[in-house]
Amino acid sequence: LPDALGARLSSHKSELLALFQEPNGKETSPWQQIIPNEKDRHLPFPLTDLQQAYWVGQSAPLELGNICCHYYVEFDNQGIDLERLDIAWQRVVQRHEMLRAVVLPDGTQRILEEVPPFQIEVTDLRGHNSEIVSEHLDKIRGLLSHQAFAASDWPHFDIRATRCDGFTRLHVSINILFTDVYGILQIFTEWQRFYIDPETILEPLQLSFRDYV
Repeated sequence: LPDALGARLSSHKSELLALFQEPNGKETSPWQQIIPNEKDRHLPFPLTDLQQAYWVGQSAPLELGNICCHYYVEFDNQGIDLERLDIAWQRVVQRHEMLRAVVLPDGTQRILEEVPPFQIEVTDLRGHNSEIVSEHLDKIRGLLSHQAFAASDWPHFDIRATRCDGFTRLHVSINILFTDVYGILQIFTEWQRFYIDPETILEPLQLSFRDYV
């Protein structure tokens, strides 16, 4: 902090502590004051300021454009059931509607009511030598870690699997135009729960991101 601001905070320390310790007097959370609008759930709505910055920033005409902000990660697994993982992911997409969102040409966004089932693309390299395997893994990493999703197209994620001797590597790329890192962690947690126990039923989500905006 600048020295002047630090001094001002110090001089009012006791008052600030007392303020933070006071109950806010509200019996309900601000979130509970938002009324879900099911009727208009799939109609266009504005981008947030941050979304708009991401959307404009990935435009090709900009000097540092033509790339989107996204999250890429790899997981190595042994004995994973990819068909079961596919089904679990489809449940996540159905539950979290912003995984079905697109940006329209006028700069608004819309949540698609229905999307086709997403299938994880699988490459089987079992039995191949290590050089071929390494070359493929490097190629997928280079492709997905620099992936530029078209804002108007669905999906805004890409999941691939490479079967190798002794393990399967998952390659996961997600456009953060429609989620953030905390949201991605929540998505991964639920994806894992749906995979481990396909009978898992989670409490329905009441609010839409559209309601929030």
